[in-house]
Amino acid sequence: MPLSGAHIGPQIGPHEITTGRRRLEGLLADDFELEVADAVCYWRAESGETAWRRFTASDGLAKAGVAALSTGARAALHRDWVEYFEQHREGSVPRRYLLVMGEATTSLGVSEP
Repeated sequence: MPLSGAHIGPQIGPHEITTGRRRLEGLLADDFELEVADAVCYWRAESGETAWRRFTASDGLAKAGVAALSTGARAALHRDWVEYFEQHREGSVPRRYLLVMGEATTSLGVSEP
């Protein structure tokens, strides 16, 4: 069961990847030659609850985002997240991300040693 659009979900769709790529290029392309690749990491956890605890404890943006939700929205996200991971307990949950590598094309105000 996919998480609703109101939630911060474990998967990022093609739209978010495209938007993220454009944002990175807009912010960095003037000063860096960028290589950007779509990548996938796989989440594995002993249980849905363990996956939730890891997500909300180790990912700063997730922790802040979850904390900003109303009590009801946070409870719904928690429930849906745990349920989603429990459905994939025998395997792993794919999580898309952007792998960004770059080389500065300008000095960026840094002096050579």
